[in-house]
Amino acid sequence: MLVGRLPSLDPADLEDKLVRRRRGGYCYEQNLLLLGALEALGFTVRPLLARVRFRRPPGAVMPRTHLLLLVEIEGRPFIADVGFGGLGLLEPLPLEADRVFAFPLVSFRLLREGDAWVLQGDDGTGWGDLHTFNLDRQELADIEMSNFYTATHPGSPFRRALTAQRVRRQERTILRDNTLLRLRPDGRTEHPIATEAEARAALADHFGLILPDDVRLPERLFAVGVG
Repeated sequence: MLVGRLPSLDPADLEDKLVRRRRGGYCYEQNLLLLGALEALGFTVRPLLARVRFRRPPGAVMPRTHLLLLVEIEGRPFIADVGFGGLGLLEPLPLEADRVFAFPLVSFRLLREGDAWVLQGDDGTGWGDLHTFNLDRQELADIEMSNFYTATHPGSPFRRALTAQRVRRQERTILRDNTLLRLRPDGRTEHPIATEAEARAALADHFGLILPDDVRLPERLFAVGVG
């Protein structure tokens, strides 16, 4: 999106981009790839769309621009999500309200809000909303429309910022424009990224992502004060 391309959600394109070419992707791509894998293994999966609240003003009603999955495991519903980024889930969560799931660096809980669910996270600074969703099944047409809006709208953060995020149990790594942030149980470190060459190296070394030669990152990303 940062270089003006619309991500394809075709299953073959997703496998080629994320698996074969090691390009990574955002929630629509990663969770649709996961959905296909889970269904191939025999799981019952329902795609859902959420309204992101993370870093949004209190009370703001955002469009449904985040894809997650509802998965049935031995008759119990779980939410699964491999595409939320630095504060994302480490494993599926049972769809249960008011239960705290403690993990290294970030804990999670689900709350009810009328007929909707709210996923909250606590990274040590207190509980905050990540996103809200209901259990209505979203068809591919709905997901395609949301993907197009998120990838092309001038106000979309994916049009303005370079970001890569990788979640591990003991480390969460976030690259945003000209800053590489690493969160560990013993603290956090920040490393400046001054050039496109350094950004490419960081993407390869910390995220396993390889940008092709024909992709040029905007110079404004590495200007002083960005990030």
